[in-house]
Parts: sequence; structure tokens; C-alpha cells
Amino acid sequence: MATNQDKNHPQLKFETKNNTVNKLITVAYFITIKYNPDHFLTMFKKLYNKDQLYLIYIDHTCSIEVKNMIQTYIVHLSNVYILDSFYLQTDSHNKYKIQLNAMQYLLNVSAKWDYYINLTDDHYPLKSQYRICEYLSNNKEHNYFIYYDKSRYDLDTYNSNKYNYSGLIALKEATFSESRIIPYMSNTWLILTRDSCAFLSYSKQVDHYIELYSKSLLPSNSFFATILLNSDYKRIIINHDQRILFSKSEPIELILKKIKSNNHFFIRKMNLTSNSIIDKCIEDNYQLPLMDKKENKNELGLNNNQQN
Repeated sequence: MATNQDKNHPQLKFETKNNTVNKLITVAYFITIKYNPDHFLTMFKKLYNKDQLYLIYIDHTCSIEVKNMIQTYIVHLSNVYILDSFYLQTDSHNKYKIQLNAMQYLLNVSAKWDYYINLTDDHYPLKSQYRICEYLSNNKEHNYFIYYDKSRYDLDTYNSNKYNYSGLIALKEATFSESRIIPYMSNTWLILTRDSCAFLSYSKQVDHYIELYSKSLLPSNSFFATILLNSDYKRIIINHDQRILFSKSEPIELILKKIKSNNHFFIRKMNLTSNSIIDKCIEDNYQLPLMDKKENKNELGLNNNQQN
């Protein structure tokens, strides 16, 4: 857990120009460190703001040196916390459990945040904290993640029969055949309201889904979307995770176009030292406001009418 500033520890300097957020929503970030701890330092300096909350999860596969480096780096920041790793690997079986732990931790540690955003150390912000909070303040009650109906796709998500490991049967048929639940495919990237996090953390409905997904081979790619899109909890869901996925095979012109569209909060899997053109494009657009995009919106649980 974070502690008050240690007088014996040198004060770190972060980028704060045009980054002070006043009278806007507060974001609680959950950041998993696993892939590139060095990149985390670069990302965190850009992301950090005294008005937000940060919960850091250091994967148990990271070395002791990395853990000590991160803890030393953040020890004097009173709004930064560390979630115990519980020796859980960040694979699909545990990702949703780790996220539920993170949501519960953040709900308990502070009543002042409004949105939950999960990141890893392969993310980098495309927008300042002011612009991100401004956008979310103008779109309150919106939840953001990617989803699609599993029944419309031929997916490689299966349910394992523990008595017959040679037989793998489709998750939809195995787990949901006797219910009215529609299984949705998604990814692990979430931008959720505080109320949605409270529902996921404490609703008895969620216990039923945890049991359903206990035998699924890829639970984290479906768990949150399936719960939020099937429950009777009142919410607005936008089919967009606000992230750009960088790919070396993608033409640089297309990546620049996505950045300039001002429709995303973050970019993933990009080495910032690899392309100065992309770096400059990010900086040029960093303080520009996010544009409202006509996303696919589901208003679920409203007026007892679920729209899918």
C-alpha cells in the first residue's frame, strides 16, 4: 500500500502541464505490470496526476528487482497503491479474478472515484488526464468495452468436461444451454462506472456467473461482457474500448489517422522509441479534445426493456 511521502526519498517529477483536473470525474486506474516494467515507468510519468487513483498489480513472474524498483518509485505518492499478487498468473483463468479484486480494493480505499480503467505496462496515453476526464464527465454513466454475440461467430472458446478431457464442447452449448443467458465475446479492457464495479463486486448475481465460468478455458475474454449485457442492472454500454492496438504490419498512415481521429484514450503494444513520426503525432494531438463518436450504444435495464 502507498505511504505518505518519505522525506529521505527524492521527489519525482512528473509531467503536469495542462494536466490538472478540476471539477471533473475522477478515474481509478488499475495497472498490471508484467510485460515491460521499464515501459511502465515511461507510461506512468505521462499518466500520473495527483487527482486520480492508481492501483498497481505486479505479476508474480516479475523479478524481486523489478518489484523493489516499482515500490521505491511510487512509495512517496499517497494516491498510488499496490495490490498483492496472490501468486496468481495473469492468464485468462485469473485475469477476471484479479480485476474483481482490484475493483473491490478501489471501492474500499476511496469513495471519491467515478470511473475504473484497467491498463497494462504495454499501454501509453494518447490524451492528457484532463481530456480523458473531460470526455468521461460529458458522457457520465457510459461503460466502454468491446463485445459481440458468441452465437454469431465460430469461436475457439470452450468448456472443459472435467470427467472427459478429450472432449471439448462449445461454451454456449455446455454452460448456457439450460438458461436464457446470451454468452458474449470480448477482451479484458474495461472502462466502467463506479456503480458497475460495485455491481460486479458485490451482487449475488455475479456468484452464479463465477460458477458458470469456473470450467471455461478462456473466461476473461467473456466474463464481464456476458454479465453486464445479461443482467437486469441499469447501465449504458458503448461497444468501444477506447484503445488503439499497434501492429507493425499496419501501414503507418493508418495508425496516424487513428491517432488524429481523437477517438481513443490509449495505444497498446507500441515501443515509443521505435517510430519518431508516431511519437510526434501523439504529442501534437495529446491536448486536443476527444471527439464524440457515434458508437454502438446499448441502454440495458432501462424501462425494463433490454435492447440488444
